[in-house]
Amino acid sequence: MMSVNIVRSKKKLVLIVEDNLTNVVLLEELLSKNGYEVGTASDANQAFEFINNKLPDLILLDVMMPGMNGFEVCEELKSNVETKHIPVIFLTAKTTTEDIVQGFKVGGVDYVTKPYKKEELIARVNTHIEICMLRSLLPICSSCKKIRNDE
Repeated sequence: MMSVNIVRSKKKLVLIVEDNLTNVVLLEELLSKNGYEVGTASDANQAFEFINNKLPDLILLDVMMPGMNGFEVCEELKSNVETKHIPVIFLTAKTTTEDIVQGFKVGGVDYVTKPYKKEELIARVNTHIEICMLRSLLPICSSCKKIRNDE
């Protein structure tokens, strides 16, 4: 029987994009306690500036922010070859079906409504970071999106 050990060489970086400082502090504490490195941005401009300096492994993104809203930020990220692979979890008070569907349409991988449950949020963050890491291990053909056999 073959054993596979996946080594995590560094702490995974989660970028919180949230304009409410209280929410930022609570999220930062929760993620740090669970072994994540955390970056923060209070609006789209700060988020893009952060991402240009250091690519996060996952983004927690509020929808309602001054200036560009979270849906627009996600669309921008997904249209860029350098950032389209970063999983985006919307974390917002917007709870209508239309908003939730919009979040997935613009490229979000998950949608969590406030108030969130800490254990559930961490489970979702862990899951999406793991999925992203596993996808990066597969040799996917860029044109047909199928797994390549490079033998």
